[in-house]
Amino acid sequence: MRRPTPRGPPSEERTGNYRMNPVASADTNPTLRELSPRANASLDALDRVTQALAAGSALASDHITRPHPLLISVRRGNFFCLLAPASVWDKARNLFGPFTPALAELEGRVVLLGTPSDPDLDRALKAGVAALLPLEPGGKELCVAIHSAFEVMELKARSESRGQWLNRYRYELGELIEIARALTTERELDKLLWLILEKARFITGADAGSLYVVEGDAADLSRKNLHFKLSQNESVSFDSREFVMPINTRSMAGYVALEKKTLSIADVYEMDASSPFGFDRSFDQKVGYRSKSMLVTPLISSKGEVIGVIQLINKKREPKRKLTLGEVEREVVAFDDRSEQLLTTLAAQAGIALENAILYEEIRSIFEGFVRASVDAIEARDPTTSGHSRRVADLTLGLAHAVERASSGPYAHVQWKREDLRELEYASLLHDFGKIGVREHVLVKAKKLYPQSLELVRQRFDFVARTIESEILSRKLEAMARGATLGDLAEAVAARNGALAMDCLLRALEGGESPGSVLFQLVSLLTGALRLKGGGGGWVRDRRRSSVIASAWSSEDIARGLDLLYRCERAWKTGRAPDETLLVRAVLGLVGT
Repeated sequence: MRRPTPRGPPSEERTGNYRMNPVASADTNPTLRELSPRANASLDALDRVTQALAAGSALASDHITRPHPLLISVRRGNFFCLLAPASVWDKARNLFGPFTPALAELEGRVVLLGTPSDPDLDRALKAGVAALLPLEPGGKELCVAIHSAFEVMELKARSESRGQWLNRYRYELGELIEIARALTTERELDKLLWLILEKARFITGADAGSLYVVEGDAADLSRKNLHFKLSQNESVSFDSREFVMPINTRSMAGYVALEKKTLSIADVYEMDASSPFGFDRSFDQKVGYRSKSMLVTPLISSKGEVIGVIQLINKKREPKRKLTLGEVEREVVAFDDRSEQLLTTLAAQAGIALENAILYEEIRSIFEGFVRASVDAIEARDPTTSGHSRRVADLTLGLAHAVERASSGPYAHVQWKREDLRELEYASLLHDFGKIGVREHVLVKAKKLYPQSLELVRQRFDFVARTIESEILSRKLEAMARGATLGDLAEAVAARNGALAMDCLLRALEGGESPGSVLFQLVSLLTGALRLKGGGGGWVRDRRRSSVIASAWSSEDIARGLDLLYRCERAWKTGRAPDETLLVRAVLGLVGT
């Protein structure tokens, strides 16, 4: 124990002119500079009190000094107790000035020796007075008063400490709840990884950090790789690139992944040489940074498998302060047990959230593969519209972005989420999904009629032709039975066949077929008939029907019909177009003339 002397500071001498401590004498009453006989008596009393305190065993571990001739200081840890005569309280209260901040924070108390003349006890209690003792109290009285004063200060300090701890506990609990909510609601893998690292740095006060994800399908963890995904640094800006490294004990992240335990290092530049892992200083040298304290922990899934590693760097005394190279040694401290507990708690939540995000990403990849396969199947079924689904999707997303960019009108406040845009893309890609269930002959129909329907129509025309032939043959037989010649039979058959050919076109016109179509058929038949009549030959679209007309009509009738059509064509060109229906009927009226 440091034994005090009844002297003041070394520069002071105990004489009749006992001067005060220079620190306390700046505002001291000038009348106290020359101590009165009464003050000298108080000094003698304080000397005896100091000797009694030094001799007592109850205060043997306390530090006893005389900061001023009229003050005795007893210090215990961060707290102190001042003993002063009551006359100092009455006439020289400014001696307590240097101690006022500590007294206000309840880090110091005052014990007055004697009874002060100031009757305001409330003011004395608020100013830090803890006890009133006689001018020369007994040793037991001194010990009890001083012990009580220290007990009050320690009790208050413990109460404040518990209050701060409780507030910190509530704050951390609230942050962990918010982090858990954020981790469980985030589905995007990249955003989730960024969020995990950001929250880990936030709750531990780390200046920087990195995050690794385990990749590989091997059953043995040592045969997998660590994929460096991202890094964050609050003090230094730099471009980080992703890379892959094997999982082994040569790196801290690999060691933590293999051992499945948290690693805390006070200074990575002063690691033990026998450590299996090391630290590469090239990054610090490249970006101008100093890595010191480090905390590394694994991310473990619900099945107990390591799926990632969090690496935190440089725990700061003041979390919001940016570090410089010169401040690292002073501002960076080692990660404490509380930081390790918080990080492991967060890592447990983050591991499950990361596992869910990876599974969600895999499910989405499978679904996107299904969508792509469906689109390929749709496009393959109808080659005519190949690429249609992708074009519709691009157009739909373009319209969605255009709506989002609108600054006025009913769509000015429309904002799409990423999930909304993804749903729009999937819906537009699969809008023709029903084509998969449509039969081939319906989906890729090349003509207006299905092949089987067209065949039925042809069969009906063949039936009509066979019926006419049967009717003509019956009439031939009847005419031959009446004695008609072969020439009469040939002329009658030709006239009948020509009338039937024109009647077929007329019925088509009356049945709803467009006049233009019937007119085209009529021109083709007349032209073919004229060629056959003149013996010119050549290609005829419907040789059988043209030959019927050629045999039934004379060359003059055919020429007259064509002349009528050509004159109508010239009228069409000059804007005086006749009615097509009337024109067709006029040409068909030539039959039998």
